[in-house]
This record gives sequence, C-alpha cells and structure tokens, in this order.
Amino acid sequence: MKRMLPRRSLLLSSGALLSWLAVGAPAASVNSRKLALVIGNARYDAAPLRNPKNDARLVARSLKAVDFEVAVHEDLALEPMRLAAAHWLASAGSADVRFFYFAGHGAQFRGRNFMLPVNAEIEREDDVLHQGFDIATLTDRLSRMTQGVNIIVLDACRDSPYPLTRRLGPNRTRSVTGSVEPGLTPTVPAYGTLVAFSTAPGAMALDGKDGNSAYAKHLAAQLLVPGQHIEAMFKRVRLAVARETANRQVPWESSSLVGEFCVRPDGKGGCSTPPSGSTAVDLGQVTSGSR
Repeated sequence: MKRMLPRRSLLLSSGALLSWLAVGAPAASVNSRKLALVIGNARYDAAPLRNPKNDARLVARSLKAVDFEVAVHEDLALEPMRLAAAHWLASAGSADVRFFYFAGHGAQFRGRNFMLPVNAEIEREDDVLHQGFDIATLTDRLSRMTQGVNIIVLDACRDSPYPLTRRLGPNRTRSVTGSVEPGLTPTVPAYGTLVAFSTAPGAMALDGKDGNSAYAKHLAAQLLVPGQHIEAMFKRVRLAVARETANRQVPWESSSLVGEFCVRPDGKGGCSTPPSGSTAVDLGQVTSGSR
C-alpha cells in the first residue's frame, strides 16, 4: 500500500500552533514555573522533512535559556505523541506558563487542525481524522486551566514534494481541497488566548535550507528578548519571516489576549516593551550549533 502524506501544509504548529491562555494574567514573574513540551517530527516515510528536529532543538534551547523546564521529543508515532501530550498536561496544571511547540506535517480536515505523527499513512481523507492528533484535544484541556498562561505554537504546513491529490481508486484522482485543504484553518481562541501559526491560513510554509526553518529561527531569537509583550514578539517574528522569504511566508496569529505577558520578563519582572514596540536581536546567539 503506497503511503502518501498531505503537504506539511496539512496540520496540529500548530500550528504552527500557538495558543496561550492568560485569563487576566499579569506578566510572568522571574520566579514563575514555566513548562514546555517540544515535538519535532521529520522522519516521515512518505514525505520526510529536513528541519523539524533541528527546529525543535533550537526552540527548546531558547526556552531553556529563559527558564522553562523543557521536554523534547522527536519523530513520534501517534501513540507516543498522545502519551507525551498526556504526561505534559498532567503536570501542566501547576505551572504558571505552559508552552507547546510542534514542527512537522499537519492537516486541516472538516474545519479542524491535526498534527501528523511520523507513522501516518494518509491515503484517504478520513485517514487524517483517525491517524492525526487533533489539536483541539490539546487546546480544550489547556482552556480548562484558568490560572496562568498557555502558549501553543504550530510550526507546520511546510512544503513537501506531494501534490494535493489522492488516488481514490483505479484511474481515479481528485483534489483533496474539498475536505482536506492546503494549510491550516483559522482558530477562534478561547478568552485570553493567542493562537499563532508559522504561516497564514491555507498557505504553505518553507522547510528552510540552512538547517532551520525561517519561522523557528526567528521565533527562537525573539524568545530571548527580555521585556517584550507577547504580541510584539510575534509581530517581530512575522516581519522577519516575511522579509526573509520575500513575503512567500507570512506568519499569522489570532488573539483574544487580556492582560500582559512576556516570555522573558525584564529586570523588573514585567513587560517593558509595548505590543507595538520594536527590538533587534542577534540571531547568532541561538543559531550557532543548531544542527
């Protein structure tokens, strides 16, 4: 049986994915407990990717540098992915900040977004439903945690050599753009939540040619900038990725954020840079040794 995957444009990053819950939460203090789960899926049998594992390691390194407790997993099949998420969620309730990052193939199906495990065999549209990890499973659990901040980054929808068609039977081929469509679908975030994707809804992201995707590289850099509001951080990531890719990839966020939150508080334990501010960062401090 021939294995076929949708483009990395089908998704979890998630997104992407990025969702964070801040129900009236102030900027995280320097003493906050911050918990992160990072997954990089690259070794797909049908459509392998170059950089998700590098990207997961790079983002994890930045998260550790800003005092997150980080669990990193690579090339997960469906059941190990579910177990990793369940274990993380079981510990996440006691955290002040929860950060999830996924890099790999993803899919949208019937208005829902899915992360694809490395053992997915997508030959029919319904295979996405049964073999993908529904992002709603994660976001629904996090939305019940009314204290603290949740961040879910969906860095998916990467380009792959597979066309958006599927063989349905002898001499029959049709586009999957009816139920399974390119890219991820927009997400309506819960109150106090920001959802961010590595590219716009329905669009493709680039896997990158220098060891890391453009999105992961700039996200990892901006995570290190102290005192910047979360919305300012993602705006800078978006501008940097769009500039580097000549607007072929433009990250996107959906927010119902309340209060203030910065991943790395400033020296006073708060956010010194407003959402519309601008800050430069040396990419070399995070990209060195990323392979």
